[in-house]
Amino acid sequence: MNYLTLEIATENGDRVYAIDQETQAVTSTASTSVFALASGSIDVLDERVIITLSGETSSTPLSRISREDYLMIPDKTTTGTPSQFYIDHSVLNTPTMYLWPVADAAATITYDRMRFIQDAVALSDTADVRRIWLDTLAWGLALRLAQKFNVERIDTCEKAYSKALAIAKMESRARSAIVIEARGFGRSRHRRA
Repeated sequence: MNYLTLEIATENGDRVYAIDQETQAVTSTASTSVFALASGSIDVLDERVIITLSGETSSTPLSRISREDYLMIPDKTTTGTPSQFYIDHSVLNTPTMYLWPVADAAATITYDRMRFIQDAVALSDTADVRRIWLDTLAWGLALRLAQKFNVERIDTCEKAYSKALAIAKMESRARSAIVIEARGFGRSRHRRA
């Protein structure tokens, strides 16, 4: 199941990772201005990191800075309302977020994170895919089993898998009201042979 999920994700570019929204409470101490991202995180989406001060209804976006920029900050203990963040990837599978300046009041950080698709470990686990892909997974598993144990069913399973895959890909495509068409510049010339 895990290999099939990974194969579908990489071949179709649909879901090599998932995106979740997470929150982190921050108090007015330096220790809470540095925290590990939620378990399984790969990175955060830059455009969706916001801070909301306690008691406030409006949120303020935070800007991402590079490792170089963070290291160049002379006083990392300066306090105020955080306006920037740096993600440290030096510890494998445990990205850490550093806020600057250090929060001087209680606040909540909200961020969208990219995470790995969860593996199926037990038969009772639910596949970590959108529902539209469940039929594709079922027929893909049936096809793999038919290839090993019931060769007569391969043709039936291949057709059903292809149909389910096409439907899932069609339903998973990005939808936009904008259509961009490109046409060549200048005149087109045709040659006769």
